[in-house]
Amino acid sequence: LMGDSRTGMAWSGLFLSAPRRTGKSTFLREDLQPALERRGALVLVADLWKNNDVDPGDVIVDVVRRALAAHEGVVARAARAVGLDQFGFGGFSFSIDRVGLGKGIALSDALAELSDKVQRPIALVIDEAQQCMATRRGNNAMFALKAARDELNFAHHGLRIIATGSDHVKLRMLLGSREAFFCATERIFPVLGRDYIDWFRSRHGFSDVLNADVMTHLFARAAYRPELFESAAVAAG
Repeated sequence: LMGDSRTGMAWSGLFLSAPRRTGKSTFLREDLQPALERRGALVLVADLWKNNDVDPGDVIVDVVRRALAAHEGVVARAARAVGLDQFGFGGFSFSIDRVGLGKGIALSDALAELSDKVQRPIALVIDEAQQCMATRRGNNAMFALKAARDELNFAHHGLRIIATGSDHVKLRMLLGSREAFFCATERIFPVLGRDYIDWFRSRHGFSDVLNADVMTHLFARAAYRPELFESAAVAAG
C-alpha cells in the first residue's frame, strides 16, 4: 500500500468491505493506522458514521482542515490569533477556512501543500465511505480526492486512499465506470480466524466442552461478530 508503484492499490486506492461489527473499524484504528505511521505516513481518518449528522463531504473537508491546522506552525497560529487569515512564512499560503468543495481552495491544493510541509506521504482512511453516495457534496468530495490522489502521487509525496464500508454493494458503486475511483482495488475484509479463537479462549477458563473447534463453529454462527460471540460464549461457559 505504501509502495512507489504507479499501478495497483498504492496508486489507485484500496476499498475494503465487511459486514458491521466484524472488527473492521478496530483493525483500522489498532492495526492499520499504526502500521501506516511506522512506514512514515501522515494518517488522516474520516469516520462518516461517527459523524452521520454531518454531510459526508463536509466531514472529509473538516478532517483536511484539522490536519492543516495541526501543522500550520507557531508563527501561523500567532498570525491567525491577531486576525491575519492568510500567511506564507511559518504556515500555509492560504486561509485554512477557505479549503472546501467547489469554491475557495481545492482539496487537491490543500493536500499538496500539506504533503510538501510535512515531507511525508498522506494516507486518508475513509470509514463507511459508501455514505458519500448519499449526497452531492459527498460525491463531489470523492472526485476532489481523486484529483488530489493524481496530483500528489505524480508531483508530491503521495496520497493513499483507503476506503471501507459495511455495505459491499453500495461501496462497490463508488468504483463504477462513471465514478471517481473507477479501477481502484477492491478487497473483501477477512474475518477473524483461529488465532482469535485461541486468544479468546486463553483469557477465560472454559471447560473442555467449549473447545476450539466448538468455538470456531459458534463464531461462524455469530456471523463472525466478536461482541455477539464473546457474550454468548461467556454466558455458556
